[in-house]
Amino acid sequence: MKGRLILLLTLVVAAAVASSNSTLSQATTPEPVTVSYCDLIQNPAAYDRKIVRTNAVYRFGFEWAELYCLNCYDGNHRTWVDFEDELCRGSKRIKAHGNIGRTVAVQIVGTFYGSGGRYGDGGYHYKFVVRCIEGAKTLANDSPSPRMLPPKVASVATCK
Repeated sequence: MKGRLILLLTLVVAAAVASSNSTLSQATTPEPVTVSYCDLIQNPAAYDRKIVRTNAVYRFGFEWAELYCLNCYDGNHRTWVDFEDELCRGSKRIKAHGNIGRTVAVQIVGTFYGSGGRYGDGGYHYKFVVRCIEGAKTLANDSPSPRMLPPKVASVATCK
């Protein structure tokens, strides 16, 4: 009987600690700053290591995972994409497409790294670690380089 009481008390205390930790982590997560992708890469120091929300084009495939926006794409200031182990509840899903990849318009929330860059294969100046995909629309079931996009896709690969 005494053993059961100790077990019950242990479970109650563990549940309370887990609940308070969950509440604490939710309370300490700052509200993301909404910023255009072009402003993000044109002013990387202002957003370095901050949680931001942005709209961009996400291109992924065999050896690439990058964000861009044709409004400000120059090929030199590229952003590598990583994902947190667990995305937020309600995150949209982006289906894989083998080595070919996809080109997807996204609204995402995550941490932007605007310094220290040689990310991905070393050719990316910035990194964006996605924690939530709030919106996703496939633009192409392929992932060509931004400069090689078919005109129809290029016309919608701009950002707000």
